[in-house]
Amino acid sequence: MTVHAEVAGSRKPKPTRVLISCELLTPINTVRVTLRDISRSSAHVIGARTVPADCDAILRRGSLFAAVRVLAVKDNEAQLKFYRQLSLQEIDAILPGAAR
Repeated sequence: MTVHAEVAGSRKPKPTRVLISCELLTPINTVRVTLRDISRSSAHVIGARTVPADCDAILRRGSLFAAVRVLAVKDNEAQLKFYRQLSLQEIDAILPGAAR
């Protein structure tokens, strides 16, 4: 292993646990959901009972509008994958009073 490989790291960062209200804009409706955890590449929401699985959507919270793919919906929960990695500044902007 090279020094550069250690610096770059191969471990996936853990998602940040939150409970934040957001909106998920889907092709058929807009649903108020609760963001349960978020990372730079994905998110997990609850309150997604009427969200269609396997569709594109927009996750909206304040000034953040992030394009996502709804990967799976089970019961009241949905797993989302961002089309582009969020910056740490974008994540910090939606976390109320969080010090990261």
